[in-house]
Amino acid sequence: MGRPDDHLALLPGLTVDRGVARLLVWSLLGAVTLALAYLVMVRLGAGQWLDDVALDGRKSTRLAARRAVATAVRVLTPAAVVVVTGWSVVVAVRLRGAVAALAAGAATIATLALARTLKAGLPRDDMLVETFVGPENSYPSGHTAVALTLALMAISVSPPRWRARVSAVAAVAIGCHTVGMAGTGWHRPSDLVGGIGLAVMISAIASVAVVRSWRGAEEDPPAPWFARRRRAELAVALAVAISFTWYVVIRLLGTSSYGSFKAHLVLTLATVALAVGVVVAHSRLVDATDLGRVRSEQGSGGREH
Repeated sequence: MGRPDDHLALLPGLTVDRGVARLLVWSLLGAVTLALAYLVMVRLGAGQWLDDVALDGRKSTRLAARRAVATAVRVLTPAAVVVVTGWSVVVAVRLRGAVAALAAGAATIATLALARTLKAGLPRDDMLVETFVGPENSYPSGHTAVALTLALMAISVSPPRWRARVSAVAAVAIGCHTVGMAGTGWHRPSDLVGGIGLAVMISAIASVAVVRSWRGAEEDPPAPWFARRRRAELAVALAVAISFTWYVVIRLLGTSSYGSFKAHLVLTLATVALAVGVVVAHSRLVDATDLGRVRSEQGSGGREH
């Protein structure tokens, strides 16, 4: 039956696993982020002004640099979707079962479909007298939503002994992706925040099916990688440092200095920090859920073979 403190009482006679409850709250936070970023940055004049000023700061980089990053995104995104989704599905099938594999694969498809639906259906009225860019809606960023979903699902399907390494790679990859999207003006900052919120919302729900199942060899409870603060801080610092270094390199290729560059830089780095923070938080949550699964199995005398 598991330990009593591994379950949360919602109503008399109704309990839910704490790990599952945390993931559902995590999904809700993603949905709130998706909604708030749209309401504040897209539907309010002040938010739209800041969003467009930050986007205009992309002109401080050379056009050739922006085009190079755009080409890289177009080439790498389909390959990343195929490779990472395939890896996640294979690992899930072998270690967690068919339902987990289906959830891992469906998460990317659901994220992409919902991003396109929102982008086509959400209005973006021009709230400004003088705009720097056109008012066409680009919210949320489908590229960012899919990239982060791939990273979060790879973390979720990973066995506990792999998760620290997978999380570190995911943090660096997402940090670099976010810099590429924002630093070259592919998307407005609000688009990236919306994509992050969408990815969290979908990935957290899919992770409920993934993390609570296990078919691999018996393992010890998840390695306390994130319990060792020094390692966690170093991983986050490394991801942010690499992202910032890449951004500085792009900046050094710039042709001139725009007054809007400061807003562009601040919002870009804030978005990078948010994306990397999401990776760290998701890894901790699925570690906690895996730990609850192990305790439950130990409390019930182990699994039947």
